Amino acid sequence: LVIGRCENCVSISSDPMPLYGSCSEVAYLDDGDIAYVSQQKIDVISESAELTFAPHQGDYSPEDPGVFAHMMLKEIHDQPTAFQNAIAGRVSADGANAMLSGFQLGSEELRKLDRINLVACGTAFFAAKLGVRYIRRLSNVPVEAYLSSEFPVESVGGKNTLTIAVTQSGETKDTLDALTRAKVAGGHISSICNVIDSTIARFAGNGAYLYAGPEYSVASTKAFTNMSAVLMLLALTLSETDNRERARVIRGLREMPQRMSSYLHSEIDFESIVDLLVDSKTVLFIGRGPNSHIASEAALKMMEITYLPCIAYPGGELKHGPIALIEEGTPVIAIAPDDSHYPKMEANIRECASRGANVILLTNKETPVEDYCAKVIRTPFTDPFLSPFMSIMPLHLLAYHLAVRLERNVDRPRNLAKSVTVV
Repeated sequence: LVIGRCENCVSISSDPMPLYGSCSEVAYLDDGDIAYVSQQKIDVISESAELTFAPHQGDYSPEDPGVFAHMMLKEIHDQPTAFQNAIAGRVSADGANAMLSGFQLGSEELRKLDRINLVACGTAFFAAKLGVRYIRRLSNVPVEAYLSSEFPVESVGGKNTLTIAVTQSGETKDTLDALTRAKVAGGHISSICNVIDSTIARFAGNGAYLYAGPEYSVASTKAFTNMSAVLMLLALTLSETDNRERARVIRGLREMPQRMSSYLHSEIDFESIVDLLVDSKTVLFIGRGPNSHIASEAALKMMEITYLPCIAYPGGELKHGPIALIEEGTPVIAIAPDDSHYPKMEANIRECASRGANVILLTNKETPVEDYCAKVIRTPFTDPFLSPFMSIMPLHLLAYHLAVRLERNVDRPRNLAKSVTVV
């Protein structure tokens, strides 16, 4: 809970964002604290320390979509700027170095850890799964990602384990509980979070902010991209300076905001693709390697705001169950950029098409397999290791346009909340 002190009143909220603009100072209650509040007085019984009010911090610009029809669409278009904010000051101008400061442990101490655990829920979990791939590729530090609600006791680790909470809101109860278990076990804890002074950020006491800016739409878009970017920066921080991929990845990160901006300003015909989806009973997403996690994130986003059942699987798992869903006209969205996984993705596309699927191909290359596809979404070529950053934007946009066609409440989908503060 947050208590806001205003000129003529006292306000109480579960999130600091609604208090911005009306309250000049805020204070946060910890677990076990009890507050007695009246217009004239605030009395707190605290187990930890005296309640301290401080100026309201954070970027809480007004909820105004401007020229866009919805906040979600605006936030998708915010991604180039948000990405630039995520890497600003963390990537050197000459592209020779990247450093994610803010962690209690220095880079050498981080490299000597027995293990890193990433705990997260929902969209943040798929970003964490990407982070695992980045860290394993660029460093020698063992790492795993866990759903916060399923964080196993045997994986909590000891004194030389770091558990990082990955969260947009910084208020997710399951993630806070997982972080608490890690702290009780004697391990190091940290957070990667968007909301300054959120509960998890304060509990961890160290970590890295996303700097994505406020995200008002319940369906997370730019925060997902920035989580992925910050986790890439963590992987670079853990990597040795003589790592051969390091300079190439850093250069790709510096170029990414411009690539994103150019793509978002291009003409993309989503309406004809929506025509293939609007009457569907289900939508299947497939991808391989890092883009298998993009498939999962895209399926979650489409399901959240369209209410259509959406399923995501790695392409290699297609024959182990999901292919039974395919009948004449079933939409299959295949993420197949030009990388080492492409030949097998091409085989997946052919087997889906041969069973009557309407394959929607997302790729950054010219390929004969397009003849088997109902539609093609083309993205600019980028480094294969960084392709998830370009793959996710059109899939967020596709989910948005389908939700609009179905006349859904895009920014406030049913039964969902921006901050999940209960289990």
